[in-house]
Amino acid sequence: MEDGLFLPADAPDGSARIDDTETKRLIARAREVHRHIAARDPSLAPSALWKALSKAHRALLRQLGIARFKRGLSQSYSTFAIRRPNHINYRAVLRAFLRRPSVAPFSVRMRRGHLVNAFGQARLPDRFGQFVYASYIGLLWAMIDDGSDDLPQRLSEPAVGDPLPVSVRGKPVSQDLANSIHEMRVIRPHVPPGGVVAEVGAGYGRLGQVVHEAGRRYWIFDIAPALTVSEWYLAQVFPGARHFRWRPFESWAEIRDEALAADFAFFSADQLALLPAETVDAFAAISCLHEMTEAQCDFLLGQMGDKARAAIYTRNWTEMRNAYDDVLFRSADLHPPPGWQTARARRDLLWPRFTEKLFVRDRAPQPE
Repeated sequence: MEDGLFLPADAPDGSARIDDTETKRLIARAREVHRHIAARDPSLAPSALWKALSKAHRALLRQLGIARFKRGLSQSYSTFAIRRPNHINYRAVLRAFLRRPSVAPFSVRMRRGHLVNAFGQARLPDRFGQFVYASYIGLLWAMIDDGSDDLPQRLSEPAVGDPLPVSVRGKPVSQDLANSIHEMRVIRPHVPPGGVVAEVGAGYGRLGQVVHEAGRRYWIFDIAPALTVSEWYLAQVFPGARHFRWRPFESWAEIRDEALAADFAFFSADQLALLPAETVDAFAAISCLHEMTEAQCDFLLGQMGDKARAAIYTRNWTEMRNAYDDVLFRSADLHPPPGWQTARARRDLLWPRFTEKLFVRDRAPQPE
């Protein structure tokens, strides 16, 4: 029987179990990517902060396995274990609900369980915290399902990765899916059908699901182990799609036709410099620039400005101190590259401690 917001703990979740040899293979592939970047462009090797995070991520992959990465690893990719109603993100979606009430929050259900974060700590272990988390997802989904498009009706959270079992109106949902819909709504007007949305620092590639379902192509430029996790994840979610898997290459001409024919393409961070100018339609940099050194951030903004035709979307902490690299990041210091202008700069609606910015090319071509 249902008990409040909760479903029975032993209800099947439908997620596949993959032998641990797959996790070991992914970690080995991540080492290959890391060695490649370090040899090709040492300046793009992980920052001191990311070295610490990568170590924790690899340890968590070994502990839980790739089959359950949404219970652990993904919690380090801007997925918040909100367990108190005074959390700033909870208050943001509650205010939105009070402005535009709906029945969605009252249909949310969540099975009992807990999260494990990137440092092996149990999260949401008590019933009250789980109740708050479930209600947060219901409020968030009500905010996203505002009638502006059909994405919330068409999409559901994939079972791949063993996500926290939360549903609205019987459909699996998640805060990651809601945030990806929000991000795609900002980006989509600048990308024609069949166009390319590229992302720097994509985590496990959650945005790729929405980009693909919205009829666009999705490219990732990243470091390890995130690149290998996203490559594995999107191949599991969309096995029938065309995937260009990461591999070393010396020039864009070597892989151009293969990459352009793919629905998903995966590149290491150094390979961004090998793209010709204006190869993709839009870039996204979500919750990643604040984790880089100043030199890396400047380099990637310059590269995105050169390689994108129409738009650059950033969504990062408004201010964050990176003690590992002795960097104070401020979103206010992110400026459009030469030939670009700022079309949006505002406090994030869903993550109030973040800032959204959208840069567009001067005289950017408009999609049909």
